[in-house]
Amino acid sequence: MNDDDFLDVNSPFPRHYYPGVRDFSKAERIVLEQGEEKTQIRFKALPMVPLRAVSGQVFRKDGNPFSAPEGPKPFIKVYSYEKGKEPKYFSIDSYILDWGKGKDGREVKLVDVSPDGKISLSLFEGSSYIVVVETNPWGDKVGCGMAKVDITSQPVNPLRIVIDRKGRCDEKAFAKELDAGIRK
Repeated sequence: MNDDDFLDVNSPFPRHYYPGVRDFSKAERIVLEQGEEKTQIRFKALPMVPLRAVSGQVFRKDGNPFSAPEGPKPFIKVYSYEKGKEPKYFSIDSYILDWGKGKDGREVKLVDVSPDGKISLSLFEGSSYIVVVETNPWGDKVGCGMAKVDITSQPVNPLRIVIDRKGRCDEKAFAKELDAGIRK
């Protein structure tokens, strides 16, 4: 159901095995002989990993809140982060909750950033992320800010991202700084 155990909008469930266990060593095999049919197999799917709200603000290097009321909004990207691994792009825009048989589903906006730099995100509990904000990403004066956020079952502290670099963001270099303890 989730081959690489990476949570994203297409796989909001942790990887698990029959009969509904996370540990492969506790999984049970289902053996079918040629032409054999088994109809009483019940697979217990684990619940979807909960989403947690994160909000914050983008700031300029001088400490003032970012504002671009007449220009384009800052562009935000999110990468999952695990120490020692390359960051993986977390494709987000919106997500359909309550989907399945007999349910209509409801759309949840996973990311929003306003022209005045206020950020709101919905991210999966139990994961860490690198949040990347670029100003004017399609222009010639790109500014970049990045921050790490850990999502737990407890309320998350407000996210503070400072546009402190010129040019495009490099999430791989930022992850290496996190791994080395240079950044927190």
